[in-house]
Amino acid sequence: FLNMTKSLMPGLVYICGILLSIESFNLFQACNMALIAFGVVVCAFGEVNLHPLGLTLQLSALSFEAARLTLVQILIKSKGITMNPIQSLYYISPACFVCLFIPWTQIEASRVL
Repeated sequence: FLNMTKSLMPGLVYICGILLSIESFNLFQACNMALIAFGVVVCAFGEVNLHPLGLTLQLSALSFEAARLTLVQILIKSKGITMNPIQSLYYISPACFVCLFIPWTQIEASRVL
């Protein structure tokens, strides 16, 4: 179910881009995103163990991730670098790993290892 809802990510990034005036509206792209969203809705209704709270949490997490990617794109473009949100992950992810690894060693490492 998680992988199915993750397919909404391109559409959510596109919507955030339009709302923050990074992307311009294109009817063809909007129809493609609507088709993907329709497929996810059909699969969600077919899910046997669908819980509304879980669906709400997953969709809100995806929305916040899309907003984060769009805001990172705004930050990168302000420096004069042309890069889309997915390409920016190649540069942002290692820094996030380092920043999260330090508290992980203090809090979680003893439980995992």
